[in-house]
Amino acid sequence: MPILILFLFFLLNVTVSDSNQSTAGIDKPFGSGICSEERTHSDPIIRYGGNHAILTIATVSDYTFEITLAPLETIHSSEPELPESDILIEYEREQLWKSRTIMDPVRGNVGEYILEVLRSPLRINLRNEDNSIIQQLKWPDGEDGRMEFQTNGDLFGFDMDGSQSGEKGEWYSVRDRVDSGGQFIPVGANQSPVIAGEDGWAIFFHHPAGDNKIILKDDTGLFFPSAEELNSPMQLFLTIWDDTQHLLSEYSLFANESLLIPLQSSDINQLFGASENSQ
Repeated sequence: MPILILFLFFLLNVTVSDSNQSTAGIDKPFGSGICSEERTHSDPIIRYGGNHAILTIATVSDYTFEITLAPLETIHSSEPELPESDILIEYEREQLWKSRTIMDPVRGNVGEYILEVLRSPLRINLRNEDNSIIQQLKWPDGEDGRMEFQTNGDLFGFDMDGSQSGEKGEWYSVRDRVDSGGQFIPVGANQSPVIAGEDGWAIFFHHPAGDNKIILKDDTGLFFPSAEELNSPMQLFLTIWDDTQHLLSEYSLFANESLLIPLQSSDINQLFGASENSQ
């Protein structure tokens, strides 16, 4: 069922009681039915980097989700605007969920996938139809703004400026460039990193750009925004891909040639070849 039809169905059948919370595009009301995790009675206010925050989830396509977590001075403050981008183009998006608070766990079907938002700590789960987790994004309580994500299997990074591989537009094995503390700087200070897993997910960390850090610990990746950017929104794109051409097609929906041309490097097919052949 197309995403647009799901949006219309939800709007006609669901009334949202929380004035700070809006939902759309889900063919099953968030918070209803059986959720995979138990409900809690902790603080319902969404926070990021120790501040109040507003979380927005939108679809760019059936396979790409835009996730923005924006800090607020107070729970009633206006949402800050995202900085201008040298990479993004004007793109269509359909808002699924937006809120400054989360009470009960929320869950709904979005196309072929299941989307969940939970609290304590704040988490976003993207699941297959068989309920297995494709990717989990988690923001532990604290003031450093860190985000955790799953890193099972091989990981590949994309080097836009040559700081990792020595050549611009090169894919490289992330684990081969991790130091003894599990830390690496994925790209240069003015670029946005792309991390892709061999099991068919990719995260484009668009904002904040700058001196961010990623640390790998076993099957968990930790993304740390630079301390200077904690008062700025975090924006990322989570994409599910079947093959390298599919990934390029998805990125072409929201990114310009500064990202797309380097992504067309022949090395991408070599690194992702094993993943493509297994799917």
